[in-house]
Amino acid sequence: MSAEPGGFQDFLRAEPAATRELFGPDRFWDYLRINLEPAILASNDSHRWAQSADAIERCEARGTALHVRVAKCIALIDMFRNGSGLAADRATLAACISHASDGAIDAVAADLERWSVAVFRKHLGAWSIYAGSDFDIDGAVSSAAAQSSALDLDRLARLAGLQPVLAKRHYHETGSLRWFQTELVHLSELDRIADRPGDAAGHFILAIPSGDEQRKPAIVNCCAASEMTSKQLIAVGLPRNAWRVRDLGAELLALEAVRTSRPELDGDSVARREIAARIAAVSAELDEELRAGFADADWYVAGERVELPPGASLSRLASDLADQRYSKAPRVHSELVNRQRPSSNTQAGIRDLMHAMISAADKPALGIEGFPVHRGLYSTVLAAAGLHHKSGETYGFSKPTHSKIGQSYKPAWDAAETLFASEPTPIPLGKLYRIWGDPPFGIRRGLMPILALAFLMANRHRLALYGEGKFQADIDDYLVDILLQDEDLVALRRVDVDAFRGAILDGVARAVRKVTGQACPPDPLEVARRLVRFARDLPSWTQKTLNLSPPTAEVRRVLLRADDPHKALFVDIPTIFGESDVEATAKGIETALHELAAAYPKMMAELSQKMMGALGEPEEDFADSQRHARIVAGLTGDLRIDAFAARLASYRGDVNDLEAIASMAINRPPREWTDRDPDQAALALADFALKFRRAETLARVKGRHPSREAMALIIGTGEAGQEVIEEFEVAERDRPKVSALAQALHKVLARSGAERSIVLAALAEAGLDTLAARGARMRKAG
Repeated sequence: MSAEPGGFQDFLRAEPAATRELFGPDRFWDYLRINLEPAILASNDSHRWAQSADAIERCEARGTALHVRVAKCIALIDMFRNGSGLAADRATLAACISHASDGAIDAVAADLERWSVAVFRKHLGAWSIYAGSDFDIDGAVSSAAAQSSALDLDRLARLAGLQPVLAKRHYHETGSLRWFQTELVHLSELDRIADRPGDAAGHFILAIPSGDEQRKPAIVNCCAASEMTSKQLIAVGLPRNAWRVRDLGAELLALEAVRTSRPELDGDSVARREIAARIAAVSAELDEELRAGFADADWYVAGERVELPPGASLSRLASDLADQRYSKAPRVHSELVNRQRPSSNTQAGIRDLMHAMISAADKPALGIEGFPVHRGLYSTVLAAAGLHHKSGETYGFSKPTHSKIGQSYKPAWDAAETLFASEPTPIPLGKLYRIWGDPPFGIRRGLMPILALAFLMANRHRLALYGEGKFQADIDDYLVDILLQDEDLVALRRVDVDAFRGAILDGVARAVRKVTGQACPPDPLEVARRLVRFARDLPSWTQKTLNLSPPTAEVRRVLLRADDPHKALFVDIPTIFGESDVEATAKGIETALHELAAAYPKMMAELSQKMMGALGEPEEDFADSQRHARIVAGLTGDLRIDAFAARLASYRGDVNDLEAIASMAINRPPREWTDRDPDQAALALADFALKFRRAETLARVKGRHPSREAMALIIGTGEAGQEVIEEFEVAERDRPKVSALAQALHKVLARSGAERSIVLAALAEAGLDTLAARGARMRKAG
């Protein structure tokens, strides 16, 4: 009275009594296939069941419902024929299918015989399922097992699908997902255990005896193997059901060998079905035995036996071992970043977080708005441990706080401080990463860039930063990208100061404050950063010019090539001004910084003075030059003169405006200037000024009111046979002076009462003297 699907109770509920349907052999076949087929396929009747199932499937593809019912009846009666005494003869089939006539049953049986589903056995006078397969599976398995010299445990582990053991409690408490790989190893090969590749925290190795080893010597071997030195934790166990694991493993390997190496199976679906069923059954049984073997084994770690509490799983042991091996791991509950290889989306979030760490360190939550990925990373990695918090009135980075999570970060933080205090040379961050990644820390690589940058930000006053071998005055986005790509390209060095160097530091800090006008704390790294930043921010011309005093040029060289702030600040610069003279060093660096800061503005001021002089304008009167430029703009048809006039129309002495005019004049941007370029620019601007002034005198041609008048003076002296010619311009603003002087001369000449010829001769003599005094151009008459 089974209540399973397809059982008799299910039949009674589904079929009304009035139908007078019987629970025949065909229904019993369905019941067996639904509920018991895997067990039958694993039994001695597997071959006959596989033949019958294959024949019925072929019948279902071609016949009617009656064909299928008859085939199922024949299959079931034939399977139990030896024990029941029944045979699938005509009378028995008619009794099983009472509603079908004898003629219909005969026709169906004939069809089944024609389709090779059933065959009539004359000596029995009954029907049987067609034996479509004569493959001897047991013989093939025995042959494959005999050809195998030893049990291949590696292949067996792959076929059995051994799964790693997760340290679940350790993961719940620390946020770090750690697992132990499970392996099968021959007991005789335990002495060859080596470091295993991969990211597993350790390995559970189940030692399988060959069959004739005594248990006590086997335990001694397992204990000794667990003491072998390895980068990963090795636990060696001896199972209590090793013989069963070995027998099932040998059978499974033999079945797999038959399935993959016997070509006759290609055309025998019955045999393939039977082999697949036996593989599934043996695999399931082997899986149970392996689970029991790992759970009940005698385990040894570092030469000591490890006792599991009754009923405890191997995951409990994995957590205990992970707690011991990674006792100083920080607690970071973030599945996004607390892993060896974060996803691409998480990597983008890490990059955004690190950029915010350097650009908004003084803001709450690093200035992150909303709840993007990097906001969550900030909360779980930085804020939870107190690495970034409010101190006083401002936010900033510091060492971990005394909170529970913060204290879990402290061992890794202390290890970093110890590392950088141990050597006087720059240490690549890759070395710190390796320390953090090994026990007892076990920090995942996804976390390391964030923690390393937080450590650097919290210790900027003590750590010098190097990128690609060069000292870096600032932490910028480019350096963050380098750190994310290759940590070995970024190095840190701790800087300490003694008394003498402290005196130098104070003096140089005062000099930096005077020159830059910004507060500069007497901190070695901050002073070095200010100096290097000052030098690298100088205009390109100042970084290359030779027009500097020798000490200033030497200071510039030291700062621009500085790859070691400690050496530059306390060795190279004092050497320039006197190694033991603190005051001379401070005064010298102050003078040098002043000269460097003023060099470019001074050169540009001289260039501006020359240009304004060539234009005939006082340098301070930019409004007048702008008015003249608006008159000349677009007047000449010369594009370069027009461009010069357009720039001059807005020029007010600003360095950027002068750079635009000068670079246009010599067709070279200021960043490429050398010492020759300012002289070339002065000549080019003088030429522009000459053309500009000539164009201005012709303004009436275009209907514009000129602001200058062009004049020529010719004086000939017959006595000396010379002629003096002078061309000059008079600006509009000078017209009142000209008129006043002319009126004064007219009054003097009128009071003299001299004749006209004498007056003109006197004017000529005076003109010659004036021109000669100003170096007028002379030439022979004729």
